[in-house]
Amino acid sequence: MKAETSEREREQRRREEQLPDELKGALLEQGFVLSRDQSFPMSSRSIELERGPLAIRIESDRGFWGIEVGVGGCDPVDIHLWREILDPLGQPDEVLTFVQQAAYLMSRLERIDELTSSPARSAEVLEQLRDLSFDRADRMWPGSNLRLEERLGDLIAEAGDVQVLGESPGEMTYQRNRRVFAVRPERDVVEFRLSEDIAEAAQRTPDTGTSARGADWVRFSPSSWDEHAADRLDAWFRVAWRFAGERR
Repeated sequence: MKAETSEREREQRRREEQLPDELKGALLEQGFVLSRDQSFPMSSRSIELERGPLAIRIESDRGFWGIEVGVGGCDPVDIHLWREILDPLGQPDEVLTFVQQAAYLMSRLERIDELTSSPARSAEVLEQLRDLSFDRADRMWPGSNLRLEERLGDLIAEAGDVQVLGESPGEMTYQRNRRVFAVRPERDVVEFRLSEDIAEAAQRTPDTGTSARGADWVRFSPSSWDEHAADRLDAWFRVAWRFAGERR
């Protein structure tokens, strides 16, 4: 019995190793264009494809594969959140394997196209996805204070010498010694000024990107709030705060 189980596990791993390229090929056949296929250290890889307003990211974080879907130039969002919109009567907290995620994506592509067929419909879907992200965090990590606004407030209180300018996302900046080290360009986005090498490494992690502010900044827009997102937020805030105190 143990030998049979081991063989099934090996077959599952082989299947998952082949699946990213198979899924990439299937999406290319559906008219998507490959915009990025890049490997990183620690078994990480990011495959990004685009078609019209849609962007699909197939990503491995330290060997664990997942799928995200974006629309209208916004950061891609975990397929599990899309599933709550596409199949609201399903089991919202069920975690799909990578094989199941791939099958689900291909089976729902036409419906995703319908939901994003115009800028107005896309904006409506994006707002739903943002709300679902917070609802999912509340269900899975009750009382964990993982929302961006709340966690930033905790970090500011911990630092003790941060000046916050602006009253709403889109205009908020965070300063130490009159040096800006973080900004909130949007409600669910925060950008940190690190150093070029740290920012480059940070941009290899999920839900991140470059910033128009420069090579030493990282843009962070978590598609879902879990302990990993909170850990990265904490670490980058503290590094940016420390560098702001050191810069002359």
